[in-house]
Amino acid sequence: MRELYEGAPYELMPEVLRTPENEAISYAVSEGLKKLLNYTKAISLYGDISQVSDEILDAMAAELRTQYYDSGANRTVREEMVKQTLGWYMRGGTNATLAEYLATLYGGGQVEEWFDYDGDPYYFKAVVNIAEDTVIPVGSTREIIQKINGYKNVRSWLEVLEFRIYFKILVSVKSRTGIRIFMEFYPRQNLVPLRLDGTWKLNSSQKLNGYKSDSQVDFYPMGVGVIQKVAAELSADAGIYIPRPMDGSRKLDGTWKLNGSREAL
Repeated sequence: MRELYEGAPYELMPEVLRTPENEAISYAVSEGLKKLLNYTKAISLYGDISQVSDEILDAMAAELRTQYYDSGANRTVREEMVKQTLGWYMRGGTNATLAEYLATLYGGGQVEEWFDYDGDPYYFKAVVNIAEDTVIPVGSTREIIQKINGYKNVRSWLEVLEFRIYFKILVSVKSRTGIRIFMEFYPRQNLVPLRLDGTWKLNSSQKLNGYKSDSQVDFYPMGVGVIQKVAAELSADAGIYIPRPMDGSRKLDGTWKLNGSREAL
């Protein structure tokens, strides 16, 4: 397979057409094609601007009339200015144009309006970010101010040109990761003791048996029988105590006495 730049029509002709005349015509066509291919390389200048030489980049800036273009500036800055030229002409006098210009300087930059830093109306602050080891040439500040005044709108006024230096400080940090597991054990069937701490509602859903459990807990399964003899003759004030638990069957309506359930005999 032949490259287009190196091939010639004569090579594609059949044997019957390979005459001296056709060979001469093929040579002339191939030479003209080579010149055409060289011209087409210029089409990709703007698409691959980082690959062009400094001389061509300066010529492109002159062709586009890039505002405030400086051939002695940093290569990256000049490329960005050429790329943004048409956009700056279309959006001239807007904050977007000014912000794009500041973004091409050193470590980038931004515009701060007067209401962002409690300034006076119609004033703004231009911020340029620079690295710790950046060297600012003498007189570059005056050029930056000149360009800012050219890109801004006529009703806005530059109040401050601020250079902000950013640097990194590396600090070693040690960390330790651990997991703690807390477990609680209780002596009686591992039931949590019940505490009247305000978290329980006395609505008959829980039993106040001393533990957080839905059922009556019997720790001592045994029965106790009591036999009591009652004398035949009793005094007038004799009585007997009949246990009556407060199980919800009796209403506190004044008919019952909380006297321990003592009944007269």
